[in-house]
Amino acid sequence: MRRITMLRSAAIGSAVAAVLAMTAGPARADAVPQLTAFSVSTAAVDVTNAAAQITVTMTVSDPDATGVGSGSVTAYSPLPVPTHPSGGQLVQVGGTATNTRYRADITLPAGTALDYQMIITFRPAGEAAVDLQSQLVASGWANHTITSVTAVPDAPVNFTFRRDIGRGGRIIKVNWAEPEPGRPIATGATVTSSGCGIAESITYNSVWFIGPPADTTTCTVTVRVTNSAGASPPTTASATL
Repeated sequence: MRRITMLRSAAIGSAVAAVLAMTAGPARADAVPQLTAFSVSTAAVDVTNAAAQITVTMTVSDPDATGVGSGSVTAYSPLPVPTHPSGGQLVQVGGTATNTRYRADITLPAGTALDYQMIITFRPAGEAAVDLQSQLVASGWANHTITSVTAVPDAPVNFTFRRDIGRGGRIIKVNWAEPEPGRPIATGATVTSSGCGIAESITYNSVWFIGPPADTTTCTVTVRVTNSAGASPPTTASATL
């Protein structure tokens, strides 16, 4: 009697499993978000005299979305070793949660001529990041902006010299004026000197010298400021400190 009961139980279990298998249907995988549109506001921009803002717009279709995604678009150059990153956050500017239009505003710095490539970072609402970048590369949509610099900076003017304490000891710091508004932007400088010490830190509008003479000295500098177009005419200035 026990053996018959066990056989009947097994038969009922098999029948239930068969019914469930027929009614459940195949499991549906989550849809992969799709990049369906992408554009950059300009393919080329002059950054000789000022930084430039570009706008990226893109549309993402995601039938399974429960909310608006987040992320950013970053302009890198050059690849394959990305440098000079400048990015903007993606914000919704239209559409719905399942078919969303996004915008990102990116500021490209003045004085540097580069080919910037747009890189997407995207995360659907409440989910792990997804790879829209591969879709962008495969799409054929233009995703570059080239910045150009057409003139060198003006020669530096209005120098100031002062002794100070920094970098663990005595220093002499020399500054010169920023470019006038509307004039070519400088991004760096070259400096030669005498009587100042060792030039340790040079920026587009200053230089620090470490180890200057302890006694009164005449510090003389010759400075050219630079950008991607080249170097300015030189300016020589000096002061006794």
